[in-house]
Amino acid sequence: EAVFGSTLSQISQQEGGALVPRFLRVVTELIEARGLDTDGIYRVSGNLSAIQKIRCSVDQDKYSLVVNEEDVHVLSGSLKLFFRELAESVFSSLLYEGIPAGSQTEWKDTTHQV
Repeated sequence: EAVFGSTLSQISQQEGGALVPRFLRVVTELIEARGLDTDGIYRVSGNLSAIQKIRCSVDQDKYSLVVNEEDVHVLSGSLKLFFRELAESVFSSLLYEGIPAGSQTEWKDTTHQV
Protein backbone atom coordinates (compact mmCIF):
# COMPACT_ATOMS: atom_id res chain seq x y z
CA GLU A 1 0.00 0.00 0.00
CA ALA A 2 1.13 3.53 -0.74
CA VAL A 3 2.26 5.82 2.07
CA PHE A 4 2.24 9.03 0.04
CA GLY A 5 -1.30 10.04 -0.87
CA SER A 6 -2.95 7.95 1.84
CA THR A 7 -4.72 9.07 5.00
CA LEU A 8 -3.02 8.89 8.38
CA SER A 9 -5.56 6.29 9.51
CA GLN A 10 -4.84 4.10 6.45
CA ILE A 11 -1.11 4.30 7.11
CA SER A 12 -1.70 3.46 10.77
CA GLN A 13 -3.67 0.35 9.80
CA GLN A 14 -0.95 -0.70 7.33
CA GLU A 15 1.67 -0.31 10.04
CA GLY A 16 -0.12 -2.28 12.74
CA GLY A 17 -1.73 0.63 14.55
CA ALA A 18 1.34 2.88 14.78
CA LEU A 19 0.39 6.37 15.94
CA VAL A 20 3.18 8.01 13.92
CA PRO A 21 3.91 6.69 10.42
CA ARG A 22 7.29 5.03 9.99
CA PHE A 23 8.27 7.49 7.25
CA LEU A 24 7.68 10.45 9.57
CA ARG A 25 9.73 8.87 12.36
CA VAL A 26 12.62 7.96 10.07
CA VAL A 27 12.82 11.21 8.11
CA THR A 28 12.48 13.50 11.14
CA GLU A 29 15.16 11.58 13.04
CA LEU A 30 17.48 11.92 10.04
CA ILE A 31 16.77 15.63 9.63
CA GLU A 32 17.40 16.21 13.33
CA ALA A 33 20.62 14.17 13.25
CA ARG A 34 22.05 15.63 10.05
CA GLY A 35 20.51 18.98 9.35
CA LEU A 36 19.86 21.17 12.35
CA ASP A 37 22.92 23.27 11.50
CA THR A 38 21.77 23.68 7.89
CA ASP A 39 20.29 27.02 6.85
CA GLY A 40 16.79 26.90 5.41
CA ILE A 41 16.05 23.26 6.19
CA TYR A 42 12.43 23.58 5.10
CA ARG A 43 12.78 26.67 2.92
CA VAL A 44 15.41 25.54 0.39
CA SER A 45 14.11 23.08 -2.19
CA GLY A 46 15.75 19.70 -2.56
CA ASN A 47 16.40 17.90 -5.83
CA LEU A 48 12.95 16.97 -7.16
CA SER A 49 14.20 13.80 -8.85
CA ALA A 50 15.73 12.54 -5.59
CA ILE A 51 12.56 13.43 -3.69
CA GLN A 52 10.43 11.46 -6.18
CA LYS A 53 12.78 8.47 -5.89
CA ILE A 54 12.33 8.52 -2.11
CA ARG A 55 8.56 8.76 -2.57
CA CYS A 56 8.51 5.69 -4.81
CA SER A 57 10.81 3.65 -2.58
CA VAL A 58 8.84 4.48 0.60
CA ASP A 59 5.60 3.51 -1.17
CA GLN A 60 7.26 0.12 -1.77
CA ASP A 61 8.26 -0.08 1.93
CA LYS A 62 11.95 0.39 1.10
CA TYR A 63 13.75 2.90 3.28
CA SER A 64 17.37 2.51 2.15
CA LEU A 65 17.20 5.61 -0.10
CA VAL A 66 15.88 7.67 2.80
CA VAL A 67 18.50 6.45 5.25
CA ASN A 68 21.35 6.90 2.76
CA GLU A 69 20.30 10.35 1.54
CA GLU A 70 22.97 12.92 2.42
CA ASP A 71 21.14 16.08 1.32
CA VAL A 72 18.97 17.34 4.18
CA HIS A 73 16.97 19.44 1.71
CA VAL A 74 15.93 16.28 -0.13
CA LEU A 75 14.83 14.77 3.19
CA SER A 76 12.89 17.88 4.20
CA GLY A 77 11.42 18.11 0.69
CA SER A 78 10.23 14.52 1.03
CA LEU A 79 8.63 15.35 4.34
CA LYS A 80 6.85 18.39 2.87
CA LEU A 81 5.67 16.26 -0.07
CA PHE A 82 4.27 13.67 2.34
CA PHE A 83 2.14 16.30 4.08
CA ARG A 84 1.08 17.91 0.79
CA GLU A 85 -0.08 14.57 -0.62
CA LEU A 86 -2.05 13.38 2.40
CA ALA A 87 -5.52 12.36 1.22
CA GLU A 88 -7.08 14.34 4.05
CA SER A 89 -5.90 17.24 6.14
CA VAL A 90 -4.01 16.60 9.36
CA PHE A 91 -6.51 18.90 11.05
CA SER A 92 -10.11 17.91 10.43
CA SER A 93 -12.73 20.45 9.44
CA LEU A 94 -14.15 20.16 12.97
CA LEU A 95 -10.86 21.40 14.40
CA TYR A 96 -10.76 24.25 11.89
CA GLU A 97 -14.22 25.35 13.00
CA GLY A 98 -13.04 25.60 16.62
CA ILE A 99 -9.96 27.69 15.87
CA PRO A 100 -11.70 31.05 15.27
CA ALA A 101 -13.86 30.60 18.36
CA GLY A 102 -10.81 29.73 20.45
CA SER A 103 -8.88 32.73 19.17
CA GLN A 104 -11.69 35.08 20.22
CA THR A 105 -11.89 33.74 23.77
CA GLU A 106 -10.88 36.24 26.40
CA TRP A 107 -8.15 35.04 28.67
CA LYS A 108 -8.62 35.90 32.30
CA ASP A 109 -5.66 36.62 34.51
CA THR A 110 -5.58 33.71 36.94
CA THR A 111 -2.62 34.90 38.97
CA HIS A 112 -3.32 35.78 42.56
CA GLN A 113 -1.43 38.19 44.74
CA VAL A 114 -0.21 36.80 48.03
